[in-house]
Amino acid sequence: MEPKRTERSLGRGWGLVGLVALVLASTAFRVQRAWADPAFERFASAPADTHLWKSDPALLAYFVERIADAGGGVPDDWRADPRVGHPAGADVPVEFTVAQEWPVAWAWLAVGRDVPLEIVALITSSLLASLALLGAAWAVLTWTRSWGWALFAAALFVLLPANQRTLGFLLMREDLAWPLFALHFGALAAALSTRRAREAIVAGVLLAGALATWHASRGFWALELVVLAGVFLVRGAPARRVAWTLVFVPALWLVPALAAGEREWGALVASVALALSGFVPGLETWRRRLVALVAVGACVAAAAALASFGDAPAGASFEHVSAVLRAKLAHFGQRPSDPALVPFEARLLWQGPFESVPLGALVRSLGLAASLALVALAARCWRQRCAPRRDLVLGAAVLFGALFTAHLIGRTVLLAAWLVPVATTILLARSGARRRDAAVLLGAQVVAFALWSQGLFLSWYLPAGKPLEYARLFEWVAANVPPDAAVASDFVNATALLQATGNPIVLHPKYETKKSRRAAEEFFQAFYAGTPAELAVWCRRQGVEHLWIDRYVLGFVAPWVGGVPEGAAFPPESAAALFLSQDQRVLESVAGFELLYRSPPSITQQNGAPYDLFRWYRLTP
Repeated sequence: MEPKRTERSLGRGWGLVGLVALVLASTAFRVQRAWADPAFERFASAPADTHLWKSDPALLAYFVERIADAGGGVPDDWRADPRVGHPAGADVPVEFTVAQEWPVAWAWLAVGRDVPLEIVALITSSLLASLALLGAAWAVLTWTRSWGWALFAAALFVLLPANQRTLGFLLMREDLAWPLFALHFGALAAALSTRRAREAIVAGVLLAGALATWHASRGFWALELVVLAGVFLVRGAPARRVAWTLVFVPALWLVPALAAGEREWGALVASVALALSGFVPGLETWRRRLVALVAVGACVAAAAALASFGDAPAGASFEHVSAVLRAKLAHFGQRPSDPALVPFEARLLWQGPFESVPLGALVRSLGLAASLALVALAARCWRQRCAPRRDLVLGAAVLFGALFTAHLIGRTVLLAAWLVPVATTILLARSGARRRDAAVLLGAQVVAFALWSQGLFLSWYLPAGKPLEYARLFEWVAANVPPDAAVASDFVNATALLQATGNPIVLHPKYETKKSRRAAEEFFQAFYAGTPAELAVWCRRQGVEHLWIDRYVLGFVAPWVGGVPEGAAFPPESAAALFLSQDQRVLESVAGFELLYRSPPSITQQNGAPYDLFRWYRLTP
């Protein structure tokens, strides 16, 4: 739809002040809500008092500490870190999209390293994540020419629970990459509206930044290209205007993490073809545009086929993403109880942010008031023709696609969470809504958001006694395990150990490389289907003598991933059955392993029973 000029009831100066205030308010909310959790001890600095790092955030925290140790620069062994992915080690900039670790490290150095890293990381990441609201404001400002409506969209954006997805996680890749993508969408909307190259160039730079800082950005980019193709087919949109946006895409292969992996030649060809299509004459009818898109699709397929022959095993490989998508479509988004029906790579990814989201929870995360208002406004605009009907159909198709994708993969709800406040605000403005209507909608969403935030329970710190168990174990490790001794553990806890003690680890929760997925598959196979002797063989092959077992992760979280049907018991002679036992005699009699540590009984649950999560073994000769 073409932008509609409205009266500027709010000046640019006050509009910018309002946006800054919203960014700071969003940051303050995220920080306060995390600090309010009982498990987050705000002023704790000693490892014996608290330990909140695990999984992905722990790996990022480890990189932050390495950068801080290097004075904010590049560590000496950055291209061959021996502690990650033992025994081969890791070429960090090739295997990981390291980016936001630098601003966190610089902030930490600026305030002093006597301040706990978890505090600095929480504040810095909260500020970065809050910048995403500027993308929604930019798009609405472009289409309405009203700072008032831009502020309304930004406020509505903050009030959607889906836009607080990483709340309490301390460090997540998307806290930097997603704001870059959201700003890219705003700049792209401006480029399509103003027909100026300046906004398109800014959109291209932001797109390059998002793609370079988060592997998952490639999925969002692919979805964006599908939308652009649809816009081109329906409206014959001037692709010439976004040509500058795509100029920067080939330069991304200067980034080691992208250059060493599977090159997205198919998406690259689609980008260039869509850009060049703006210069092709005679594409006035949708039939001719359809022929042009078919030709583009053939080029994309050919480029993707050729790219499959050039996979670099050291870099990122995304076979697991396509595998989990096929599995979810085959099983209608519901995880089958029999893991044998799903390939291991798909099972590995079918957890956490890649879980399917029930439709009810999805709508609630997008704000019930905002969602109902969007449907009502779209219906009214359809009747009153306050917007071209083809634009309404196209917008509905895009939103439906975003919702369907979010239902399959929870992390992608970010797309719908950007679209809902932007579309709702634009429809409000185009339908001639009064300030009272906007105030009622915003007030309803404020109430809904307040109720959501009061009932919010941060499951990241569960079980409740785990931080204390971490602290006790890591004290013991520092006193009894050599600092250069490699340790085998699960993908959640291994990085916690790496960040706390610096001991080399085998597994980590980043599965973008084939070697990381193969190591995880071999470990799960030996643990759940093999005997302790077979697990010992795997440990020695990885060059480790120490094994750390977490009864919560390996006993309740990961069995399905490891091939154990839901609700099924472990085979009695399997490594899982023996290592996860709560019988002290069984734990002490595992052949080939010596029990060195078990969680102390003093760490108890609310009912007085011990948590009893951790066991630490050393292989015997």
